[in-house]
Amino acid sequence: MNRPKLETIFKLDRNPAPLVVMDFNVQVFRVYNWYQTKIEGSFNKDVEEKLIKGAFALDTNRGPDMLPRHNYRMVFVADSRFKDTGNYWRDTYMQQSQTVQQAWQNYAEDKRVDLSVLPTSYKGQRKEKTDTFWDVYHIGRDYAQTYFPFFEEEGYEADDIAGAIYRLSRDSDDDSIVRKRQILLQTIDRDWSQLVDEAHNVYFANTRVPFPNEKIQERLVGNQGVIEHTA
Repeated sequence: MNRPKLETIFKLDRNPAPLVVMDFNVQVFRVYNWYQTKIEGSFNKDVEEKLIKGAFALDTNRGPDMLPRHNYRMVFVADSRFKDTGNYWRDTYMQQSQTVQQAWQNYAEDKRVDLSVLPTSYKGQRKEKTDTFWDVYHIGRDYAQTYFPFFEEEGYEADDIAGAIYRLSRDSDDDSIVRKRQILLQTIDRDWSQLVDEAHNVYFANTRVPFPNEKIQERLVGNQGVIEHTA
């Protein structure tokens, strides 16, 4: 990398203030992991619930921690599974796509396993969440929905909603607030990196420090960072 890290030279706008698009489920896991390792079992239930809510408040109002403290506008976007299938629109597409199904058949034959034992549904290998996770989830959801715009749509994932926000910015008039506003995508989901577009002030704001073997080493990523990650 023959360039300075973007977070060292990035200038935050003040008028209008940047928009932080928070991946709610990613934030839940961050608070949940903190609660499990630092808090759980140390206090009574009421105190621990207040600490969890406080953690959500601190994490949200801080804004992206690789950037200076600043005035931000904040929105949450969240995954929402279909109630009848417990999955997303991508699973429906995969099940109906002959190309995808043939690829699974080819994979099974190559590995000499029965196709029926493979987790071929979308996100079929995800583990079930614990009761403690859902306790943290609902405390955070109540906080987020009480104080901030919270967007979800049945059958869609958070990155789908983030994509809609990007398109709204991209397609708005040049002199509109939504077009002028910097957008910081606060998530660890690399799918969101395809929305990065410096011409439209859209940046990937990684919510954790990447591991050494990961290709995006920076916390704040623009066009060049995405190119280096995908090259």
